[in-house]
Amino acid sequence: MKKVVLCSLVLMMMILSSGCNKIEKLHCTKTETSSENLELKEALNITFQGHEVIKMSIYSEIEISGSYVHYVDDLWSILKQQYVNLEGKKGISFSTSSTDNILSVTIDADLKKMDKEAKKELSIGNVRQSLKDAKKEMESKGYTCK
Repeated sequence: MKKVVLCSLVLMMMILSSGCNKIEKLHCTKTETSSENLELKEALNITFQGHEVIKMSIYSEIEISGSYVHYVDDLWSILKQQYVNLEGKKGISFSTSSTDNILSVTIDADLKKMDKEAKKELSIGNVRQSLKDAKKEMESKGYTCK
């Protein structure tokens, strides 16, 4: 009888603890258009393990039109300069690209591998948050999340 109770207790603990480490993903997008003929598209993919953010992928794209097309190279230089501090940071990889009128940046962050300095560089604060709370926060900032 003791063995049955002990086995049941161990099984319950395994089930409860595995639920806390469940991997969930949140995908959010946002598009903004300014009066200066700039359109910003963002896509965020956030991976949670339990109530902790463990990975993030951020894609940003700026489409330039109208009279600002002549400033693509200048804007490209400014954009690249913003991300130069990420180079060599542990747990972060990023890439930038440019076409005639579209500038884009992709950042992949593995928060388990990042140190405090790298998190500070990306303005990553509290990573202990539920998917539900993160979704609510992102939607309050104008994102559409799934």
